Amino acid sequence: MVLKERIRFSYRFFENTVMLTTLFFIVLLPFIDMVARKSGGTGNASAAEFLRHLMIWLTMAGAMISSRDGNHISLAVLEQIMPDKFREAIRFFVATVTTSVLVTLGFASIDHFLAVSIGEKVGGVPQILFTIAFPLGFFVMAFRAARQEKNLLRIISILIAISIAFGLFGMPTLLFEKIAPTFTPSIPLFGALFVPLMILLLLATAFGAPVFVALAGFAALLFFKNEQMLGYIPNEAYSVLTGEIFPTIPLFTIAGFILSESKSGERLVAFFRSLLGGIPGGMAIMAVLVCGFFTTFTGASGVTILALGGLLHFILSKEGYNERFSQGYLTASGSVGLLLPPSLPIILYGVQAQISIKDMFAGGIFPSVVMIGVLAVYAVMKGPKISVDTRTPFSFREVATTFRGAMPELILPVLIVVLFFTGQATLIETGVVAVVYMLVVNMVIHRDITIKTLPQVLLKAAPIAGSVLVILAAAKGLSYFIVDAEIPLKLTEAVSQILDPTDPKSKFIFLLLLNIALLGVGCFMDIFSAIIVVVPLILPIASAFGINPIHLGIIFLANLELGYLTPPVGMNLFLASLRFEKPLIEIYRSVIPFLFQKFAIVLLITYIPQLTLIGVELFSK
Repeated sequence: MVLKERIRFSYRFFENTVMLTTLFFIVLLPFIDMVARKSGGTGNASAAEFLRHLMIWLTMAGAMISSRDGNHISLAVLEQIMPDKFREAIRFFVATVTTSVLVTLGFASIDHFLAVSIGEKVGGVPQILFTIAFPLGFFVMAFRAARQEKNLLRIISILIAISIAFGLFGMPTLLFEKIAPTFTPSIPLFGALFVPLMILLLLATAFGAPVFVALAGFAALLFFKNEQMLGYIPNEAYSVLTGEIFPTIPLFTIAGFILSESKSGERLVAFFRSLLGGIPGGMAIMAVLVCGFFTTFTGASGVTILALGGLLHFILSKEGYNERFSQGYLTASGSVGLLLPPSLPIILYGVQAQISIKDMFAGGIFPSVVMIGVLAVYAVMKGPKISVDTRTPFSFREVATTFRGAMPELILPVLIVVLFFTGQATLIETGVVAVVYMLVVNMVIHRDITIKTLPQVLLKAAPIAGSVLVILAAAKGLSYFIVDAEIPLKLTEAVSQILDPTDPKSKFIFLLLLNIALLGVGCFMDIFSAIIVVVPLILPIASAFGINPIHLGIIFLANLELGYLTPPVGMNLFLASLRFEKPLIEIYRSVIPFLFQKFAIVLLITYIPQLTLIGVELFSK
């Protein structure tokens, strides 16, 4: 047992070290490149390529740590309502399906990258040293996914997974060709199993299998059904992770977590409280502003709810707001910053749709202002009546004092907008500046974080980045199949036969149907996988109806933001239930008024394109 614990500790230390080292270089390399460029140099192309390939290790190490800590994004719709007596059987089922998909992906990765990576080099380093992270990560996650209370059940899950990988998919064709003859089952046999396997995968997803496993599993079944190689899945994962813009995801995530793990939230709350505490509903306005600020930088509304939910709930309760209103308001406010720069969903949408990220940032500003404004006004209207005597008096001295404390955090969004919109820095360089700036603020100026505690802060951020990136990697394989099968083209033709794109009324109907469809997507898919999978489907159809691609992007993201609040599986609902320690049903009831408000705002964004495009026009000037 002692030896087993030592091995486990050593491997955990290895994972943490790989993650921290990778994060260090992902910050350091573009920082050096930026300094060299500002000094009159041209930068280092091989260093940039090396940086992009480091994203593979960051993704897989983050995914392994998420698997270790049980932090992968999942839906788990049915798990919440099943009786306890079925829990063990459900865990065995989910573990077996998850392990089977991961083992299959592990073998497919070995098979594919042995064929394409031999002899290739990245910045003088053999490419195989990067791509080996795929099979290593998948096999480690498979072993962890098989964990159950009874060792016998774990062994059975692993044996079934290996049998499926070999017996059903005939994997692998290169690695073990001398040990075991390669074979592929007959197409009629797989054709008979295709629908049952799809149903099993759907059930496993509903019972708690990670979202990335569901996406990769669906892609694997579809590829195999169409007699295509499973190597497309790791190949597409490699393609998306080594994209030029993707290092921005961990960079802004790190900056956001430094923000959330320091006392920045308390300083911002103190400032807005001194500024707004003297007006009716001032504390509620403060809460939505702080939530929007945090969500913008963390890239995930759940982090905002978990980090600030307790503090803001306490303040609203002290202000006289009832329990239900406070819970619903904070749950709804947790996602209001997703349309503001430097929001990660906006960056990802811009990359996937091949639209200027600057224009996407500019397009999201006014819709966000409207959303925040509506929530704030509603909170003021619903706020308790407080006499002038009990209201917090306004004090210039207090405002000045709290402003000095919060000024570094308040400067951050201005710094990012100025650097990026004026062209002084690329998006990756802006992310580096955000990280370095937040480190200086919280380690030198305020000293909330020390050298000793910094690794723990970074390790909290890394699994979030890894969870998002591994979803994108898995979703890219499914997206490739969708595009390769010409599904967007066929869907566009089908819609054009039903609705005439030249008829203004048809455009109105299409936008309404799009809202309904995206609301459903937001209920059952996380925003990151939806961007990769769904955007290629709707872009050509929207183009046929003459919808501006930037306007379409804001419609898409606003609908997905609404999905965070939509029962039964809106992600914010689960996180609010966890943070406020309340049953899901109670959280459902508390968000209903805010759900209707946000839906009305989504309709405004949809049918008044000027609300989006005015920002683009202003910033272009």
